[in-house]
Amino acid sequence: MFFKSLALIGVSPEQLKTISNDDVVRIEKKLIAEYKLNNSLSKNDIDRIIYILKNYPAEINAICHYEGLYSILAGENSKYEDYRRFLFPKEERRIKELISVHLKEDLISYIEQNFKNKNWRSLIVLSEYKILFEPDIEQLFLNRLESKLKEAVADFNHSPSLSLRKRMNYLRESDFYELLNRIDAV
Repeated sequence: MFFKSLALIGVSPEQLKTISNDDVVRIEKKLIAEYKLNNSLSKNDIDRIIYILKNYPAEINAICHYEGLYSILAGENSKYEDYRRFLFPKEERRIKELISVHLKEDLISYIEQNFKNKNWRSLIVLSEYKILFEPDIEQLFLNRLESKLKEAVADFNHSPSLSLRKRMNYLRESDFYELLNRIDAV
């Protein structure tokens, strides 16, 4: 919700790379206007967004340099992969903290949505950043993948009908197997 809320008021990743205190004040005013006009944010949301902007500017800058990671945290389906390793090693610990403390619900929502919609490519992109996630997020990811496999095996053993094969069509998708291979490398 953090990056999605900022995008809602017209704040781009490029703008977030070089955010100043004056920018934070302008963003806060826009968020308050959005709250008053559309009621799409709560006061708590606004306070949380401003807190993150003030306390994690270097980490936000680093996140915005990676299109795939930014897309994930903004809740967008990403087909882009940043094959580069992190160029911001001193921020890595704080990025992990930012994600685990303030953006965890955004990440969980992203994982759940992409499993539900069978967006394997987006989940592959997510796996590129697993170093930044706490073990409970990684475990959630593994549990969802395992349950998908168990569901397919149980359904197939129970009734290998044509309609069932259509529901399990993801088992024919190469991205699904690439995801399994990447996760297996954890």
